[in-house]
Amino acid sequence: MYGRPSFPRYLLGSSPGPRPPFHAAYLAMWVHAVAGLALWWAFGDRTAIHRAAALVLGSVSLGLVVYGLRRPAYGLCLHVLSYGAFMARLFHTGRLDALLQLAAVIAAAASMHWLLTREYARYTAHVAARQDRGWSPGSCWPPWLASALVLLFAGLCCLGLYLG
Repeated sequence: MYGRPSFPRYLLGSSPGPRPPFHAAYLAMWVHAVAGLALWWAFGDRTAIHRAAALVLGSVSLGLVVYGLRRPAYGLCLHVLSYGAFMARLFHTGRLDALLQLAAVIAAAASMHWLLTREYARYTAHVAARQDRGWSPGSCWPPWLASALVLLFAGLCCLGLYLG
């Protein structure tokens, strides 16, 4: 008998049952980030660290697009525009690009909040449906972890918006 899966395990699809669409989005995000950062490290200007931050934020936008395609949430496919803003920041670092990137960061953060809230509601329904197997409802997302993720995301955004 399985115990109650944690929320991160549920998101990534390592708990029993079908893999949620978040798994594909998470995989696409990390493959894009790792491959892009490896190419940037090998061929790019390593002194422009803000370009690496733009690449990582672009990977998040790509993950949102993949999630929107895998789950019928086609509004998230508009993050192609955010992805374009982040990728434009890689090649041209003008002031207008920084403003577009700020708008893209705000849109991505709001969409990520919506996505995680939606998936957490599905997770709690998944756990509640299996309470008869000995699972108990409750939060698997500690407050310190949520605070750390918010600070990490804010630091990444500040680094990505660095103009100097």
